[in-house]
Amino acid sequence: MIKKKFHSLFLPLVISGVIISTFGIFLFFLGQSIKYGEGFEIVGIRFIIAGIATIALGCFAQYYTKIRNSFLIFKYLLGNINKKNSSSSR
Repeated sequence: MIKKKFHSLFLPLVISGVIISTFGIFLFFLGQSIKYGEGFEIVGIRFIIAGIATIALGCFAQYYTKIRNSFLIFKYLLGNINKKNSSSSR
C-alpha cells in the first residue's frame, strides 16, 4: 500500500472545515425548527460558507506547488508568444 504524503496543513484544515460545516448545518436546521430562528439560519449559512472556505484553503495548501508551477509555465508560454509576435512584426 502506497502512503500518500500530505501537506502539514491539509488534514487539519479539512477536518476543521468539516466540523465547522457540520455545526453550520445543525444551526441552520435548528433555525428552521424553532419559531423565531432566522438568526440561527443566517449564522448557520455563514458557518457553512466558512467551512467550505476552510476546506478550499486546505486543498490549496495541498496543491500549491502544482498550481504555482502551472502558472509559471503559463507565464513562460505567454512571454514566448509575446517575443514571437514582436520579432515577426519587424
